[in-house]
Amino acid sequence: MKKLFTFIAAAAMALTVNAQSTIYSWEGGEEGATEVGGKASASDADGADTTADDINMANSTFKCIRLRGAKDFSTFTVTLTLDKELSAGDKINITAHRNKDVAGKKSGALLKFEKGETQVATDTNDGLEFVNVNAAVEGTSEYSTTPNTVTLVVPDDAAGSKVITMTRAQTATNLFISKIEIVSTAAAATETWTVAGVGTILGSTWDPTDTSNDMTSTDGKNYTLVKENCTLEQGTSYEFKVVKDHAWTEAYPGSNASLTVNETAIYKVTFTFNSETKEVSAAAVKTGEASAVEHTYDVKGNFFNDTNWEKVYPMTKGNDGNWTVTIDGLEAGNYEFKVRQDNSWDVSYPAGTKNYEVAIEAVSTLTIKFFPESKTIETTVAPTTAISTVKAAQQTAEIYNLAGQKVSDSYKGVVIMNGKKVVIK
Repeated sequence: MKKLFTFIAAAAMALTVNAQSTIYSWEGGEEGATEVGGKASASDADGADTTADDINMANSTFKCIRLRGAKDFSTFTVTLTLDKELSAGDKINITAHRNKDVAGKKSGALLKFEKGETQVATDTNDGLEFVNVNAAVEGTSEYSTTPNTVTLVVPDDAAGSKVITMTRAQTATNLFISKIEIVSTAAAATETWTVAGVGTILGSTWDPTDTSNDMTSTDGKNYTLVKENCTLEQGTSYEFKVVKDHAWTEAYPGSNASLTVNETAIYKVTFTFNSETKEVSAAAVKTGEASAVEHTYDVKGNFFNDTNWEKVYPMTKGNDGNWTVTIDGLEAGNYEFKVRQDNSWDVSYPAGTKNYEVAIEAVSTLTIKFFPESKTIETTVAPTTAISTVKAAQQTAEIYNLAGQKVSDSYKGVVIMNGKKVVIK
């Protein structure tokens, strides 16, 4: 006779998984079952498929897995084919009930594994039986008695198994399983995930060391961070990343993630992160009203060999509500810059990691205009050297535009005449 492994049981046990990950789960419901991490199937003594009869069977208004058969696996069996291998010590949580009493008999589950000889059972002749649940409470979808949850432990010699075969442990009434959850008990990696980004939501600006923005998880895979009472403005892009272990060495996504709202208001913001898929998201739920905020804007860039973008160029608000700054004496070259809001990198434009780029061919004046409503930028480059101003009536030499095309003396604007740039007015 094969050895029966000791079981761990708790009546109506509430499962709480900390720093553990779910390997497989099957859970019934009124409309059907949800299954993750593998596939459940059923068969009879001849190997004929009975999945349609035994998996998703309706019992007490809920879909269940029906466990019937004999203790020696010679009749009906249920097979769980898993996506991941089991490890010794992993826990198998089975929530089930039976629907009638049989005098002197127990009703339980017996499991064997793809690897190893050790079988595990939810009860022995004198052990715990699953409770009797005759029917659902009339007019509701609730059980009249809460089903038991029993936890089995994967034995050492079953490590590496991806297939579990189940049958009824005792020759009593059938067992109806409403939930199976297999949980890895391997020590979770000690890693911390933190949201770093705009201070408007997070309090600190792009600070991966701010522990107040550490995310929390109940399964070591799905992480969340909630921020309350955030005043967010319509159309503004609030950017962020999720950072591992308080350092920029590993951060997601590669480009910044962003959150925008359609109405200026007060919001609760929830950040989510999956440490396996590295998927990042944020959602905002309105919790109160807020008025539009008046902002100021400035420009920072690599002008005049300022590779660290240290100099600030304040912008001036015009009567049209748009903001402008003029930078004189820029030499020929390629320049990059951003428009910042409220003297901070919390919000800047263009949004994202890209900078605004402008190429200058000769010493010029650069005018930058920002449109707060559309969040767009416009630039104008005006050459300031090697240009003379002349009257059209004084032109006698041949005249060419900047594209090298010959033009008449009635042409107005910057042209090439006698090998020099001039302005014809």
